[in-house]
Amino acid sequence: MNFSDRESENRNIIWLASYPKSGNTWFRIFLSNLLAGKNAEADINSLHSTPIASCRTMFENALGVESSSFSHDEIDLMRPEFYRSIAFETAPGEKTWHKIHDAFTKNLNGEWIFPPEIAFCALYFLRNPMDVAVSAANHFACSIDKSIANMNNPQFALAASQHTLPAQLRQILLTWSGHVRSWIDSPVRVLVVRYEDMKFDTFNTFRKAVEFIGLDKSGEEIKDAIRKSSFDVLQKQEIRNGFKEKSPKAELFFRKGKVGDWHNHLNASQVDALINCHSELMKLFGYLENGKPTY
Repeated sequence: MNFSDRESENRNIIWLASYPKSGNTWFRIFLSNLLAGKNAEADINSLHSTPIASCRTMFENALGVESSSFSHDEIDLMRPEFYRSIAFETAPGEKTWHKIHDAFTKNLNGEWIFPPEIAFCALYFLRNPMDVAVSAANHFACSIDKSIANMNNPQFALAASQHTLPAQLRQILLTWSGHVRSWIDSPVRVLVVRYEDMKFDTFNTFRKAVEFIGLDKSGEEIKDAIRKSSFDVLQKQEIRNGFKEKSPKAELFFRKGKVGDWHNHLNASQVDALINCHSELMKLFGYLENGKPTY
């Protein structure tokens, strides 16, 4: 079915967007607990549906194609149609949440890969890039120098191999700053949610996000979902049952979750490499003041 000429009845997609290792998964688990409203904590391996936007199987099923027959660029030409199909198949008045690590970019036809007209809004989860560098190095089982090189590389993308067929479609990330800028300057209504605020002002930060995405939940419901989504609860679940979203190369997905852990891992030249590349956005979001890190 061709959806390109059919208007969506609703702006019903909510993007849960982030550069990897920035708090996206924590919020999704919180959301699952909030929507479930049960006594027990949500199972981290059976969350409320928040599929990743780059899921290859969903793409193939929606468009009836074999993605292995197409290049990355050709798939990007088809992805807007994929997301329009999701919006069209969502019941009027309902919302659908999607995790996304892609930067907000256009394809070779100059079309937004994520059509603005079908988006209700986006939450953009932001974290100090120096903590991201350490956490991403652990997640992808690479050196910190490699992690920083990726964050400073405007050509960086996930699942970009030409020789294998990963479970996810290619996701263009740009640099860390480019990724942030792509979303905050996008034609979609966006609320920036800092990881540090999630840690230090948890209730107010989560309540603001819940209100922004249009959920009618009480303060007590939000507090209960926060309790059920604490880092200790998540880490215990992962140690007991594993976590299917963990990279096979990483020891744990919920490793530390600390603010400022970069102090224990980055040397002066690594700190300079990140600041030199990302100082403008770091200043804008309170991670850099008078040339010095604030966290």
